Amino acid sequence: NLGRPVYEKVKVQGPVHQPIYEIRVLLNGRDLGRGSGASSKLAEREAAKAAYYKLKRELEGNAFQELSTGIVLALDFDGVICDSARETGMSGWKAAHSLWPQDFPEPLPSEEQIDAFRKVRPYLETGYHSILLTRMLRDGVSLEDLQNDAPGLYTRTMDKYGLDKQSLISLFGSIRDAWIQEDMEGWLGNNGIYPGVAEALNHVLQTGCKVLILTTKQERFVNAQLQHFGVDFPIENIWGLERKRKKEELLAAQLKANPTAIHFVEDRLETLLRVESEPSLENVQLHYANWGYGTAEHLAVATGDPHIEVLSLDQFNVWLTNLSSASCNK
Repeated sequence: NLGRPVYEKVKVQGPVHQPIYEIRVLLNGRDLGRGSGASSKLAEREAAKAAYYKLKRELEGNAFQELSTGIVLALDFDGVICDSARETGMSGWKAAHSLWPQDFPEPLPSEEQIDAFRKVRPYLETGYHSILLTRMLRDGVSLEDLQNDAPGLYTRTMDKYGLDKQSLISLFGSIRDAWIQEDMEGWLGNNGIYPGVAEALNHVLQTGCKVLILTTKQERFVNAQLQHFGVDFPIENIWGLERKRKKEELLAAQLKANPTAIHFVEDRLETLLRVESEPSLENVQLHYANWGYGTAEHLAVATGDPHIEVLSLDQFNVWLTNLSSASCNK
């Protein structure tokens, strides 16, 4: 007997004449799923559906069980392995200082400005966006503005200042390269690795398991950081910005070369939803990293999605540490 489910209203949003209800379902105090709908009953039904699929996965065996067929791990980097918000914000500021010295006279941001950047970090998709976010913060763009239309704001800011994507990528890379050349220890010191991840990664690599890093960061930067953290990661398995391919395309290529179960761990909900929408990627098991750069809203959506497993950092580390050579595809 699992007990009696309890439904709780989380929030009601939208206009008065057309409200959207969000309901969560609890079982013995445990939050099992959430649902949304035009009425409380519809939202309860969706929450019950999410809870059913979550319990079904657990009863059948979830991500933490070893799979006899073998698996490949595909991991995001920033927000899953590395906490680079501080370094990214500082690099973005340095680039803004180069572009607009009259508006950014100080060569480095203050702690207050770094904190402001951390708050908008969930809306950064790739490194050069940090330059635009820094500019937008100076121009008074709010967190709500970014929540409503981050892609549109990026485009309008580039148009306003006569910028293009390729020049921003080149500038951001050159800023980082110069910083590394002048002060490698300082650059590395402004990056961090999440607790326990280096040890867990080293364990997996020693088993011979195949681990890929899929990132929008340049591969040389990822390699330098991993080496600094004491992780001797095979550089050929770091798939970064240079590949000029979306993560779902990289996952599809891996499946085509070696059809097997892929576990994809990502802190960016939008990326997980794109992968989920591709029928050809049904063998990719999706995991949302709740310790990364997501928001409370992102977590709520991931929690209510029956195809996404929400992981905590502790669960992620335990999972990696418990993998053995027998459970991995090499």
